[in-house]
Amino acid sequence: MSDVDLQGLVRERYGADAQLARLQGDASNRLYYRVTTPSGSAILMVHEDAFREDELPFLNVAHHLNGIGSPVPEVLAAYPEQGVLILEDLGDTLLQDYVRQRPASEVETIYREAIDLICLLQGEGTRCLTPACIAHQSTLDFEKFDWELRFFMQNYVERLLDSPLSASEAAALQSWLKDLARETSGGDRVFCHRDYHSRNLIVHRGRLYMFDFQDARWGPRTYDLASLLRDSYVELPESFIDPLLDHFRVQRGLPSEGLRTEFDRVSLQRNVKALGTFAYQATVKQHTIYLQSVPRTLGYVLANLKKFPSDSSILEIFDRHLRYEHS
Repeated sequence: MSDVDLQGLVRERYGADAQLARLQGDASNRLYYRVTTPSGSAILMVHEDAFREDELPFLNVAHHLNGIGSPVPEVLAAYPEQGVLILEDLGDTLLQDYVRQRPASEVETIYREAIDLICLLQGEGTRCLTPACIAHQSTLDFEKFDWELRFFMQNYVERLLDSPLSASEAAALQSWLKDLARETSGGDRVFCHRDYHSRNLIVHRGRLYMFDFQDARWGPRTYDLASLLRDSYVELPESFIDPLLDHFRVQRGLPSEGLRTEFDRVSLQRNVKALGTFAYQATVKQHTIYLQSVPRTLGYVLANLKKFPSDSSILEIFDRHLRYEHS
């Protein structure tokens, strides 16, 4: 939909005084705009194509999240033929921005709130999940994790770094990635947001809200936790991690045995997957801004590999051949 058509839609709904401004989007093909009127503001989510309301994942998952009392933006209107949703405007304070220059005590408090939301998703969100929700039909299983890690090989190792590995090193890495996919996809599954990090959480009137949840699905219990605490966009002090993991454990009523290892291994999968995504965005989509998140994400991978002696040969491959320094 062109900007001219959007202006027409907005002025028809809100009047001639309505102003439209393009906002920075995400890695998807959706576009975002803020419409401002004398009486308030709203956000336009503009899709590439028309949609059916009963088939749009965002609306489907939003219905499930509203049903469990999860804080998400209210859907104010839908224009399916134009591919437009009008959403409540929650402002611009992403969690990523909120924690900058904040005292450590405030940062820990807001992250505890973020973990409480994960626990809501895993508790009530899992209990109430039915086949009516599209998330019920998708799973972070071995096939999905295996595909993501092969995507990493194709885009990070081959495209971004121009295949720096010998044949034996590439084979060893591929074998390890397949084992990691198998290891981290096992166990009980819960309802997951799927991209639960500081750019998909927003602070509005002192409360956290979540968005970009249309890819929600079944997944490991530490997956959203890994997305939050091993975030490619915000690096938390290491001293925060164990207390926040313990907060999660207590809130979920889980035993402590094995939880840290499970978190570290799932974090490995999530961060390696992210490296592939960033490389794809940079080399195929020409969105090179994502390269600035590669060094932090790779740092997480190296730090986690150092914890597991059995991964020493893989650590050497990453450390010697797969480093990337963004200029």
